[in-house]
Amino acid sequence: MKEIFLRDNNLDEVAHEVAAVLASGGVIVYPTETAYGLGADYFNEEAVKKIFLIKQREAEKPLPVIVSDWGAAEQLVVFDDGIRQILAQHWPGPLTAVLPFRLFGQKSYFPETLGLRISSHIFCQKLSLLAKNPIVSTSANISGSGALYSMEQIKEQFSQLNIQPDLLINAGNLPLTPATTVIRSVAGKIEVLRQGKINIYPVK
Repeated sequence: MKEIFLRDNNLDEVAHEVAAVLASGGVIVYPTETAYGLGADYFNEEAVKKIFLIKQREAEKPLPVIVSDWGAAEQLVVFDDGIRQILAQHWPGPLTAVLPFRLFGQKSYFPETLGLRISSHIFCQKLSLLAKNPIVSTSANISGSGALYSMEQIKEQFSQLNIQPDLLINAGNLPLTPATTVIRSVAGKIEVLRQGKINIYPVK
């Protein structure tokens, strides 16, 4: 697993290097506004399969993504007015919305719904602008274990795995931050699937 260091003075340089890794089908460990995440080009089926293997995640559990902006989100999912209003208040930020996927049915690989957000982390913003496709954004931990915030935790975990990510973006230890909040809209009403950093109150 290659390691590169992310600093305030090399954000653009690192973002370009990481975007090239994603485009070539690589899997990355990268900092987000919550914890470290595992990422890949969402439309690269082999790269996504590798993330499932690394996380030891059940195949039926979908992976969320980050996108660069509202325009990119509109190309992927269908918004209703209620959820759009909530997201307008919190995007960019740690709020994931699970919405109907526009490409559902065109390929068996694509799910019926997709969880996505626009990240507020400066590196994620730069990377998502450079990346050709949505970037998988799932926590960089084995399924069932806690989120990882320190380099010591990251390196210890991945050193013990037979299948490893291709690239680690070392941004140092991250602040202990709650996970992203996850919401969805059902029949026009907001449901909170996970209450995280942003408090969202369901509409009843």
